[in-house]
Amino acid sequence: NRKMKHENGPSTSQKKETVDAAVVARCVCRSYGKRSKKVIVLQDLNLTVPKGGCGKTTLLKCIVGRLTVDSGYLAVLGSPPNSPGHGVPGSLVGYMPQEIALYQEFTVWETLRFCARLHNLPTYQAEPRATFLLTQLSGGQQRRVSFTAALLHEPALLILDEPTVGVDPILRARLWQHLVELSSGPSATTVLVTTHYIEEARQAKYVGMMRGGCLLAEAQPEQLIQKLGKANLEDTFLHLCHTHSTMNDHSETFQELQAVTADVDSNTFTLASLNSEEAPLLGSHGLAKSMPKRRRSPGTPTWRNFYALLVKNILRLVRNYGLLIFQFLLPALQVILFCVAIGRNPTDLHMAVVNNDVGVNVTFPHDQLIHFSDIYLNQLSNRTIHQVAVSSISAARHKVERGECWGVFAFSSEYSQDIIKRLTGDTSPDIIAGSQIGLTLDNSNQQISIAIEVAAASAFEKMLNIVLGNYSQVVASPIRFEKPIYGELNPTFTDFVAPGIMVSIIFAQAIGLTALAFVLDQKEGLLDRVWVAGGRASDVILAHVATQLWIVAGQTASVLFFALVVFKLPLAGSLGWIIFLMVTLGLSGMSYGLLISTLVENEVGAIQMAMGSFFPILLLSGVLWPLQAIPQWLRYISYALPTTWAAAAMRSLMLRGWSIVHEDVWMGFAVVLAWSIVLLLAAAFGIRSVN
Repeated sequence: NRKMKHENGPSTSQKKETVDAAVVARCVCRSYGKRSKKVIVLQDLNLTVPKGGCGKTTLLKCIVGRLTVDSGYLAVLGSPPNSPGHGVPGSLVGYMPQEIALYQEFTVWETLRFCARLHNLPTYQAEPRATFLLTQLSGGQQRRVSFTAALLHEPALLILDEPTVGVDPILRARLWQHLVELSSGPSATTVLVTTHYIEEARQAKYVGMMRGGCLLAEAQPEQLIQKLGKANLEDTFLHLCHTHSTMNDHSETFQELQAVTADVDSNTFTLASLNSEEAPLLGSHGLAKSMPKRRRSPGTPTWRNFYALLVKNILRLVRNYGLLIFQFLLPALQVILFCVAIGRNPTDLHMAVVNNDVGVNVTFPHDQLIHFSDIYLNQLSNRTIHQVAVSSISAARHKVERGECWGVFAFSSEYSQDIIKRLTGDTSPDIIAGSQIGLTLDNSNQQISIAIEVAAASAFEKMLNIVLGNYSQVVASPIRFEKPIYGELNPTFTDFVAPGIMVSIIFAQAIGLTALAFVLDQKEGLLDRVWVAGGRASDVILAHVATQLWIVAGQTASVLFFALVVFKLPLAGSLGWIIFLMVTLGLSGMSYGLLISTLVENEVGAIQMAMGSFFPILLLSGVLWPLQAIPQWLRYISYALPTTWAAAAMRSLMLRGWSIVHEDVWMGFAVVLAWSIVLLLAAAFGIRSVN
C-alpha cells in the first residue's frame, strides 16, 4: 500500500505535511554524471522542516529549484519548487550561498539595490530594511552584506549554506542569535542552515544529520543527545556515522540503529519511523518516482528581472571603465593596423643587377652609343626596386642565397644589339635569347615575387614607349581593359579583403564580450541569487544582449569611421544597411559567445573554445581568399557560416552598391539573423544546465 501511494503521487498524510511544514522531502534522490561515472549525492533522503524551525549544498539547490530530483517527492512551502504560480524560486525564499557571491565592483548599497530590484522591492522600503539588518550584525562586511541580501525582502523561508565558514566566533554567535530571533514569534521565518560546525547546530530547534547523501537522524538536538547518551552533538554525530558505515556491511546493525534512535519523541524523524504512515520515511527503498521530470525552459522574460539585471550589467561596465575604453579602441586599432599594414605594395626590394650590355651605335637622330639595358633600369620603380650592381651571375646568385637580395636582373653583353636585330625582323633563337632580360627570383614570398614581376613588366612597357615612340602601339598588348562595371580599374587586395575583415572584427569582438559572461558568475556563485529570486534564463540572456549591443554599436561606429573617413575605403552602397549588417553580425557573435559561456566550466576553456573556433571560421568565410578556390566539399561548411554571408553582403554593399533587394545582400541579413536566434535560444536553454 505504501508503494502504491508513492506511485500515484503524495499520500494524504504527505499532503498534510506539505501544508504544515516548510520543507518536505520524501525518498529524494539526486546524482551527477552518467553510467559508470555516475555519482549518487542524495539517496532516498527524507526530511521535514517545520515552519519556524531550523535545519548539504545539493539538497539546498533542490529545495530552491536550482536542481530537479532524480526521484522522490519534494515540497517547499506547500508545493514542489518551480510549480506554476509558486514563489519558490522567487520572493518566498531568501538564499545565502556558500560562496560570498557578491559583485566586487559594487558598493554595499549598489549590491542591496540590485537584490531589491530582483524582488520588486521599492527603494523607500529596501533602504530602511537594509540599514536595520546591517546594524544588527558586526564583523566581516562581506558576510554581513551577503546575509542582508538574503533577508532584505523578508522571505518566508531563509536558506543559508555554510554561513559561518571563515567567520570569527563573535560574529558567529551574533549570527545565530539573530537566526533564533528570526525563527521565533508569531510571524517567524523558517530558517534552514547547513554547517560543518556541529556544535553550533545545537541552537537550532531541529537538527538533521547527513552522511553519504542519507539522513541519519532528524530530531531536536537535546533529545537526540540524551537518547544516545553522548556528551555533545558532535559525539552523537560520530556515533551515528559509525553505525551507518557498518550498516552497509552488516545487515544486523540496521536493527541496532533502529533501536538506538527509536522513540525520541513524536516529532523525531529517524530510521525508527520506517513503519510509521504519518512520520517521514528514512531509508525506504523501492518507492517509485512521484515528481514528473521536466526540462526547464528559458521562460518568458519579466520586466522586473530584466531591468535589475540590465542596471547591474551597465554598472559593472561603468566600474571597469578601463576595460570599456579598451573595448571601443581595440576594433579601431585593428582596422588601423589592417589598412596600414595589409594590401600595400612592397617597397625597397633589393635586386641584384648584372649588366654586361656593351650597347649599340646608332646614327639617328645622331651618332651615339645607346644602352637599352640602362633605359630599362631607369624605368624600374625606385620605390619598389632597390638596384644592387653585381659583377657576375654567380656573385648575384650568392647574394640571393644569403637572403641579401630577392632576385637577379641579368643582361647579356649583346642585349642592345640583339634588340635592334629583333626589331628589324631577325627572329633566330640566339637573337631572341640575347634580347631577353634574365630574371631569377626568390619565390619563397609570393607577394614580393608578384610585386617584382609587375614592376619588371611595367618598366619594359615604358622602355618600348621611349624607344619606339608612336610605333610602340604595334607591339602593345592586344587586350584592352575597359572601365569595370564594379570596382576600380586597378583593384587592390585591400579592396577585396577590407569588407570581410570589418565584419570579422565585429564578430570576434562580440564573441569576446560575452564568452566569459556566465563562466565567472557561475564559478563565484553570483548567478545563484538571481535564480533563487525567480530570475529566468531569458531575463539573463536579454539583459546581456541589451548591455553589450550598444558596445557593438560603438565598435561599429569606430570601425566605419577609420575605414571610410580616415582611410577612404570605397563605399558605393547604403551606409545605413552596412551599419545594420555589422550590428546584426555583432548580435550573432554575442549569441555565440553566450553559448560558449554555457558550455565550459572555466576561463581557460572559454578562451580556448572562442579562439580555436574563430580562426577556422575566418579561413572558411571567404574573407582572406575567394570561396571559389575552396574545394567543393568544404564549401558546404563555408555556406553554413554566418560570416560567409555577411562578408559577401558587405562586399556587395561597399563595392557593388547593391541594395537589400539583391539576393547576396538580403541572404546575408537572413542567415545572420537566423544564426542569432538559434544561438540565443541554445544559450538560453544551455544556461539552465550549467550547474
